[in-house]
Amino acid sequence: MNQPALYHKSHRALKADIGEIIAKSFEKFQWRVDGKDALLDIGSGPGDVLMEHILPLMPSEFSRVVCSDLSEDMVDFARSYYGHEDERCEFEVLDIAMKVGLPGNLLGRFDHITSALCLHWVQDYKTALKNIYNFIRPEGGDCLLIFMSTHNIFDAYNYTSQFSRWSEYMKDSNRCISPLHYSNDPKGDFSQLMAESGFCDIAIDIKSRIFDYGNMENLKENVKSVCGTLDHIPISCHSEFLNDFVAVMVEYAANAKRSEAQTKYIMKYDLIVAYGRKPPTETK
Repeated sequence: MNQPALYHKSHRALKADIGEIIAKSFEKFQWRVDGKDALLDIGSGPGDVLMEHILPLMPSEFSRVVCSDLSEDMVDFARSYYGHEDERCEFEVLDIAMKVGLPGNLLGRFDHITSALCLHWVQDYKTALKNIYNFIRPEGGDCLLIFMSTHNIFDAYNYTSQFSRWSEYMKDSNRCISPLHYSNDPKGDFSQLMAESGFCDIAIDIKSRIFDYGNMENLKENVKSVCGTLDHIPISCHSEFLNDFVAVMVEYAANAKRSEAQTKYIMKYDLIVAYGRKPPTETK
């Protein structure tokens, strides 16, 4: 998923919805009395959700906001597009699931951690959550994590990987499927993982959504912006792969239709909205 310009212009309705969820959820944040809050955003992509929906909610005297992503291309795009917004904004390449070598300039430095539309691509939640916990100051802080637990696209990855035409390019297709997609209790499972990582005051909601892409081309463009498999397929085969992949998504959507009035380009998904607090670390 290294097409920052395409991803930046895609999924506008979804990102607007995420922005509304963030605005309501920010009421839970425990803000510093002096207003010098520092925030790290995980998996910022091209930076639009952070800069357009999160940054405006920060106290005017905030000390630091960091835009981060695993993809250097995404970080470069975000820096070039939003780098002029505020000198207190920084841009960092960061793998939230890395087991060793976490950047020292980030560890224990933040009052708040946010992440929107990222964690469904992360397979190792235990490591990711422990890292998020460790990025928060020893004095305590909190996190807001928003990601998809289920989506038609995850079914499409699983099904398309069995096509003889594409199987050789999708041997690691499970890496593109949310670990919670097949969970019978995604809310309970993620809550337990957060608790095991040390978080308290955990509050998790699941928000079901339905979005109509309207037509095949619009759906394909949106899928193209997030489909990591395209990085492994020859460019000459991209169009053919997208046709097959989106056809599978449409088939799953058709099977889930609630009424004949719904179009075949409607996609259903569930969002996890998770809040947790890191308590102050006891010192002797």
